[in-house]
Amino acid sequence: MAHEIPLAGHLGEQKTKQRIKYSFFWPSLKRDVKTYCEACKPCQLRRTVTYRDGISIQPIVRPNNPFEVWSVDCIGPLEPRSRRGHEYIVCAIDLCSRWVEAIPQPRILLQKLPAKC
Repeated sequence: MAHEIPLAGHLGEQKTKQRIKYSFFWPSLKRDVKTYCEACKPCQLRRTVTYRDGISIQPIVRPNNPFEVWSVDCIGPLEPRSRRGHEYIVCAIDLCSRWVEAIPQPRILLQKLPAKC
Protein backbone atom coordinates (compact mmCIF):
# COMPACT_ATOMS: atom_id res chain seq x y z
CA MET A 1 0.00 0.00 0.00
CA ALA A 2 2.84 2.42 0.75
CA HIS A 3 4.28 1.69 -2.66
CA GLU A 4 1.57 0.76 -5.18
CA ILE A 5 -1.46 2.94 -4.53
CA PRO A 6 -1.80 5.79 -7.05
CA LEU A 7 -0.74 8.45 -4.53
CA ALA A 8 2.36 6.47 -3.49
CA GLY A 9 4.03 6.95 -6.86
CA HIS A 10 6.49 4.00 -6.98
CA LEU A 11 9.17 6.15 -5.37
CA GLY A 12 11.69 3.39 -4.82
CA GLU A 13 13.15 1.51 -1.91
CA GLN A 14 14.35 4.36 0.33
CA LYS A 15 11.22 6.51 0.19
CA THR A 16 8.92 3.51 0.53
CA LYS A 17 10.86 2.39 3.60
CA GLN A 18 10.61 5.90 5.12
CA ARG A 19 6.89 6.04 4.41
CA ILE A 20 6.28 2.69 6.14
CA LYS A 21 8.50 3.59 9.13
CA TYR A 22 6.21 6.53 9.98
CA SER A 23 3.52 4.08 11.11
CA PHE A 24 4.97 0.58 11.28
CA PHE A 25 8.07 -1.40 12.17
CA TRP A 26 9.12 -5.04 11.99
CA PRO A 27 12.60 -6.57 12.17
CA SER A 28 12.88 -7.45 8.48
CA LEU A 29 11.36 -4.18 7.20
CA LYS A 30 14.45 -3.11 5.26
CA ARG A 31 14.90 -6.50 3.58
CA ASP A 32 11.18 -6.88 2.81
CA VAL A 33 10.90 -3.44 1.20
CA LYS A 34 14.03 -4.07 -0.87
CA THR A 35 12.72 -7.44 -2.08
CA TYR A 36 9.31 -5.97 -2.86
CA CYS A 37 10.69 -3.00 -4.81
CA GLU A 38 13.08 -5.22 -6.77
CA ALA A 39 10.08 -7.33 -7.86
CA CYS A 40 7.94 -4.30 -8.79
CA LYS A 41 7.71 -4.26 -12.60
CA PRO A 42 6.86 -0.51 -12.98
CA CYS A 43 9.86 0.39 -10.81
CA GLN A 44 12.20 -1.82 -12.80
CA LEU A 45 11.00 -0.35 -16.09
CA ARG A 46 11.46 3.27 -14.90
CA ARG A 47 14.60 3.04 -12.82
CA THR A 48 17.87 4.53 -13.98
CA VAL A 49 20.85 2.23 -14.17
CA THR A 50 24.39 3.52 -13.72
CA TYR A 51 27.23 1.56 -15.25
CA ARG A 52 30.84 1.99 -14.29
CA ASP A 53 32.98 0.96 -17.24
CA GLY A 54 36.31 1.66 -15.53
CA ILE A 55 37.51 4.04 -18.22
CA SER A 56 38.39 7.46 -16.93
CA ILE A 57 37.04 10.45 -18.83
CA GLN A 58 39.73 12.34 -20.70
CA PRO A 59 39.24 15.97 -21.71
CA ILE A 60 39.29 16.78 -25.41
CA VAL A 61 42.05 19.28 -26.04
CA ARG A 62 40.88 21.95 -28.45
CA PRO A 63 43.41 22.58 -31.21
CA ASN A 64 44.69 26.10 -31.87
CA ASN A 65 44.08 26.13 -35.63
CA PRO A 66 40.73 25.69 -37.38
CA PHE A 67 40.22 22.62 -39.59
CA GLU A 68 43.25 20.90 -38.09
CA VAL A 69 41.46 18.21 -36.04
CA TRP A 70 38.03 16.77 -36.82
CA SER A 71 35.71 14.46 -34.94
CA VAL A 72 33.78 12.22 -37.35
CA ASP A 73 30.86 9.90 -36.70
CA CYS A 74 28.10 8.16 -38.61
CA ILE A 75 24.38 8.15 -37.82
CA GLY A 76 22.12 5.44 -39.19
CA PRO A 77 20.55 3.47 -40.63
CA LEU A 78 17.66 5.93 -40.62
CA GLU A 79 14.07 4.96 -41.28
CA PRO A 80 12.55 5.89 -43.60
CA ARG A 81 15.19 6.56 -46.24
CA SER A 82 15.18 9.96 -47.89
CA ARG A 83 13.61 10.42 -51.33
CA ARG A 84 17.12 10.20 -52.80
CA GLY A 85 17.82 6.92 -51.01
CA HIS A 86 20.03 8.30 -48.24
CA GLU A 87 20.03 6.07 -45.18
CA TYR A 88 23.04 7.42 -43.24
CA ILE A 89 24.49 10.78 -42.22
CA VAL A 90 28.22 11.32 -41.82
CA CYS A 91 28.79 14.09 -39.25
CA ALA A 92 32.11 15.91 -38.94
CA ILE A 93 32.91 18.59 -36.35
CA ASP A 94 35.99 20.81 -36.43
CA LEU A 95 37.22 20.75 -32.84
CA CYS A 96 38.66 24.29 -32.94
CA SER A 97 35.86 26.30 -34.55
CA ARG A 98 33.09 23.75 -33.84
CA TRP A 99 32.07 23.96 -37.50
CA VAL A 100 29.71 21.10 -38.35
CA GLU A 101 29.29 19.28 -41.65
CA ALA A 102 26.52 16.71 -42.12
CA ILE A 103 26.62 14.72 -45.35
CA PRO A 104 23.82 12.30 -46.30
CA GLN A 105 24.97 8.93 -47.62
CA PRO A 106 23.04 6.06 -49.25
CA ARG A 107 25.35 3.45 -47.69
CA ILE A 108 28.44 3.20 -45.53
CA LEU A 109 31.42 1.03 -46.40
CA LEU A 110 33.23 0.02 -43.23
CA GLN A 111 36.96 -0.33 -43.08
CA LYS A 112 39.44 -0.28 -40.26
CA LEU A 113 41.06 3.12 -39.86
CA PRO A 114 44.27 3.87 -37.98
CA ALA A 115 43.83 5.51 -34.57
CA LYS A 116 45.76 8.58 -35.75
CA CYS A 117 45.85 9.65 -39.38
